[in-house]
Amino acid sequence: MGYARFRESAFSYAIAAAGVTHNVAKACSMGKLMACGCEPKTLMSQQKNIDLTREQRLKRLSRNRWKWGGCSHNMDFGIQFSKSFLDAKEKNSGDMQSLIKIHNSEAGRLAVSTQMQVRCKCHGMSGSCELKTCWKSAPEFRVVGNVLKERFRKAILVDQSNLGNGLPLFIDQKNFERNRRSRYYKTKYRKKRKRMKNLENDLSLDLLYYQKSPNFCEKDPSVDFPGTAGRLCNRTSRGMDNCSSLCCGRGYNVVKQKRVEKCNCRFQWCCYVICENCTINEWITVCN
Repeated sequence: MGYARFRESAFSYAIAAAGVTHNVAKACSMGKLMACGCEPKTLMSQQKNIDLTREQRLKRLSRNRWKWGGCSHNMDFGIQFSKSFLDAKEKNSGDMQSLIKIHNSEAGRLAVSTQMQVRCKCHGMSGSCELKTCWKSAPEFRVVGNVLKERFRKAILVDQSNLGNGLPLFIDQKNFERNRRSRYYKTKYRKKRKRMKNLENDLSLDLLYYQKSPNFCEKDPSVDFPGTAGRLCNRTSRGMDNCSSLCCGRGYNVVKQKRVEKCNCRFQWCCYVICENCTINEWITVCN
């Protein structure tokens, strides 16, 4: 709660909500949860096809060349479970940080639901695909992560003075307008463009934050943060501890270090452990 104001925390809340939604929706279709099953809307459409006469079904299939089948991921249940699991305490608070967290969590859920895909399986002689059975499927989570990563880069800074009193006042209005244009014009498919056009006038897809992130590279006594100067780094690592990332571009020094540690330990009956003190000389890399 105390750190719900930064751009980074906006992304963390969104990706957590998206992960819960994605996994629950997928687990429902796989029969792993007792409380849910396949997506009910698709089941209803299947039932309507069953109620039709044989001539009506053949006419509809000849027109569409595909029908709903299989077991669609239950996105509605995934969204509701995510809301009850992540947003329950925040709804009772009603303060600014809670509103921001709820909004960003909802943006994460929308990142999953708006990327739903229709997958099909062909039927017919020798795989001729004269008829296809199709179902709705959640995208790979990497796709959702890429969407939220882009939203993180274009997150919108809002004025905290009027949150809760209507729409937030945008401090970074230029960035907000750029988000709307790019989100609309870069969409590939006509149906998706129409859906995104209906959503572009609100903030539901955007990540919001109301305070600029501190400089984590520099020392900040006000929050008891020591900075990265003097930190050990790994120049061969590809992770977050690599010197290029951890040293924030300031470079690093290679230092010879002498340290003493316990070694050659053995158990002595009864009952204690005897160790020797070993001196180790090694080269380490330290951030400037």
